[in-house]
Amino acid sequence: MEGLGLLISVRQDVYQGLFKNGFKHGKGTMRYRSGDIYEGDWLYNKIEGKGSLIDTTGTKYEGEFKDNMKNGIGKCYYTNGMRFEGFFVNNIPEKGELFLQNGTHFEGEWRDDKFSGVGTIKYANGDIYEGEWKENLPNRYGKMMYRVGKVYNGEWHLGKKQGNGILSFPNGD
Repeated sequence: MEGLGLLISVRQDVYQGLFKNGFKHGKGTMRYRSGDIYEGDWLYNKIEGKGSLIDTTGTKYEGEFKDNMKNGIGKCYYTNGMRFEGFFVNNIPEKGELFLQNGTHFEGEWRDDKFSGVGTIKYANGDIYEGEWKENLPNRYGKMMYRVGKVYNGEWHLGKKQGNGILSFPNGD
């Protein structure tokens, strides 16, 4: 196969696009039997380069791929209105920004598809937390600035103030 063509696999996956020396190579679209649709670059039968993937849930990823996975810079649009922009490693967000539908915005590191590492969250109500995270919760050391003016600098354990810390009222309240 060489040039533009159509390939229907035994599993009923349908590829339409460019071929080179019998390989999917260049621009092409794959409609998987599962319902997922990939459109973009191929390199010798692998999804490699830039493209977009819409999965069966309606979640859409646009960005870089390597070795058939989301690897590199990309944006992911979820059906619940959330959006992630950042760096992916083997299909998992690693560092970037998450925008929630309610206006909350997180920027930082991820592990196992959860806030983990260092990051900042600006809640829709105006509160801001800067610091360390573990499994989507403030953990170890961080600073919470409440919209009402008070600030807590100190230790956290899985979302709760614990250990040493200082609560201050910089506005004099």
